[in-house]
Amino acid sequence: MKSGQKKLNTLAATRHRKMPDHDKPEFCFIGRSNVGKPSLLNYLCGQNALAKTSKKPGKTQNINLFYNAEGYYFVDLPGYGYASKSKSERVRWKKLIYNYLEKAKILLSALF
Repeated sequence: MKSGQKKLNTLAATRHRKMPDHDKPEFCFIGRSNVGKPSLLNYLCGQNALAKTSKKPGKTQNINLFYNAEGYYFVDLPGYGYASKSKSERVRWKKLIYNYLEKAKILLSALF
């Protein structure tokens, strides 16, 4: 059953401290820029434009959470590697990803 059969609530966080405090399991998507993480997320959720896609690497710049009424979160993390962003922006993304991975309470799976 695809999770997109029910409406998903979304939230973007620029820092880990802005993440919602919850007790729900999380499945995060992490990997290089421009490999289709948002497309996979859209497919799994059964929605075409839930997670924004782009041909240009670096579209995802925050932690994007998608809460499903079935009781879990999908988490879309910024990509790395191909995005032509400033060094300071890439450092910010790296810190954001590491903080999320270190502090996630109920991370069931990280999909690469």
